[in-house]
Amino acid sequence: MIPPTNPSFPAGLVIPPGPGNPTGAGILYYTFVAQSPEITDTDSKSYRAVLDLTGKIGTWDLDFAAGYTEVDLDLTGTGYVSASNLQEALDSTTNPYIVGGHNTPTVLNFVAPQLTTTETSKLAFGHVGLTNSNLLTLPGGSLGFAVGADYFDRKQHTVAPEQVADGFITDFSNNFTVGTQQVASGYAEFDATLFKQLEVNLAGRYDHYKLSGGKFSPKVGLKWKPIEQFALRGTAAKGFRAPGPAENGQAGQTFFAASTNDPILCPNPGSPTSYPNFANQCVVNLPGQQVTNPNLKPETSKSYTVGFIFEPVSSFSTTFDWYHIKIDDQIVSGGPQITVRSSGLTPLLQYQPSGPPKLVTPPVGPIAFNAISFINANTTETDGFDLSFDFHHRWDNGWQFRSDAIWTYIKQVRHHDRRDDLPARRYARTVLLLGRHGQLQVARALGEHLWQRALVATITMNYISAFKVTDPSSIAFAGVPQDTCLEALTNGGGAASLDFANQLAAGNIPSNSMCTVNHFTTWDLYARFDATDKLSFHGSVTNLFNTKAPLDWATYGGALGEVPWNPSLHYFRSGWYVLQPRSHLHLLSSHGALTLWRSPHRLAAQSFWGASAARPDHASTAEQSLRRRLAGEPHSRT
Repeated sequence: MIPPTNPSFPAGLVIPPGPGNPTGAGILYYTFVAQSPEITDTDSKSYRAVLDLTGKIGTWDLDFAAGYTEVDLDLTGTGYVSASNLQEALDSTTNPYIVGGHNTPTVLNFVAPQLTTTETSKLAFGHVGLTNSNLLTLPGGSLGFAVGADYFDRKQHTVAPEQVADGFITDFSNNFTVGTQQVASGYAEFDATLFKQLEVNLAGRYDHYKLSGGKFSPKVGLKWKPIEQFALRGTAAKGFRAPGPAENGQAGQTFFAASTNDPILCPNPGSPTSYPNFANQCVVNLPGQQVTNPNLKPETSKSYTVGFIFEPVSSFSTTFDWYHIKIDDQIVSGGPQITVRSSGLTPLLQYQPSGPPKLVTPPVGPIAFNAISFINANTTETDGFDLSFDFHHRWDNGWQFRSDAIWTYIKQVRHHDRRDDLPARRYARTVLLLGRHGQLQVARALGEHLWQRALVATITMNYISAFKVTDPSSIAFAGVPQDTCLEALTNGGGAASLDFANQLAAGNIPSNSMCTVNHFTTWDLYARFDATDKLSFHGSVTNLFNTKAPLDWATYGGALGEVPWNPSLHYFRSGWYVLQPRSHLHLLSSHGALTLWRSPHRLAAQSFWGASAARPDHASTAEQSLRRRLAGEPHSRT
């Protein structure tokens, strides 16, 4: 509201005082073009210290690790207007805010104060493992055995700046998570060569989460090798994902839900100005708040693989693996909504059967927000295959070359949403890829490795094929169709729905090129130099050529429609170098990147916190990351 005392109040204009407006102030509609644009700067710092010890106790290999990692994310917001500060500045008679005129830096900084907050994520972990690769001698070979235990303590503290948390600034992220997750785990694994042609692998792991209880995850694997050059293999496993602090701890997120009528204060929405409706209660911009659920169950999964290994010569091999994964009890937003109303019963204008509206004390306070929780509701199934090729060669002078390629094909993803008992939906070659659904034909990762004794260099190519912007599952998940390009651009929440709203409303697609997201190729570089047996240096450059992400006009991930691409595909990170005394203390201080430790043992290999593959020069594709997430495997095994 702009009062008549403000110098920018229109001269000669008189607004009669009335109910709710005793000073005759006017309602201000202003775009604040004179203000600086809304900018959020992020500065991420990562720290890591790991103690890694290995040794032998008789015929047993012992490995022990303890470590601590921390990520600090500093957020600084400028140009965000505070509603309370703006009103105070408009009301000021000494240094008021001038609408459309010159304002002093003091006033501008008061109206749009700088916002600062630091989000922290800390992880302390420990691991102990014993491995015996020849526990017993069997008819076909040896029996290997591994046993171990892990423990980690994760602390997360994410809060919004004070004015954002208080609701005076709504454009800045106000998500918060404050909580701790403690997990104790134990595992055992047998690797037996029963006969010369048959290998059996049995493994089991039990994880106990302090907030959500424990779960046992078994795994069985078979490999049959009828001839030296060819082998068949298969696995069956169960997995689970426990709810995190943001789902069952102390956390929350507010968002704009929809515009609707207050069912109590506007009982006749078809006639907004009729009795007994209260003014401005038939079109309420309804905020929503996502809250946590301490009664969530873990997500569970079952996964199966069948494939073969073919190695016609010692320098070349290829593998093929078909997979099927099913997840049950997926954690999604849903359940009964709780309407939270204002506790005050301030008189509101109510339309009368005859005559002007009158101030009347309402029977209830206006709606403040609707709260919605998390529930276990969905089931997802996916299947496809991985195909890989590997070639390596060694020269007499010591130089070695290796080239490998991985092709991942996701045939289908099948969802069943139990929130409204919707029927299962199946659609071919569709995958949830980096934040949205799209038709994915193929995805490839190609690595070239060259090394000579102490020097290793790897360049990896990552390729994602083009896919359509349509999303057949949108009607089940969001309640709006995205089966056609026009529907996807209109309802997807991307930049097209904002920048071309009028054309789309008229049924016109601005450009047919907007219906497809082009293919995307990036190159990563990794290098390592072993100065001594106990000292090595390594560094990496992700997205070496700073390739720009393809335009995606429908993605909701594009900063809520502000940019026509998915920011998760648009990045560049420079390399860093690490001083790493092997088998002793590992230290890393990096800027904007975090790499986690992984046990080197084959049988006892146990990665912490979803670490990368055993070799740091092997990049995993986005599809492989998706599949691991679908399988619900919080810890991977080799």
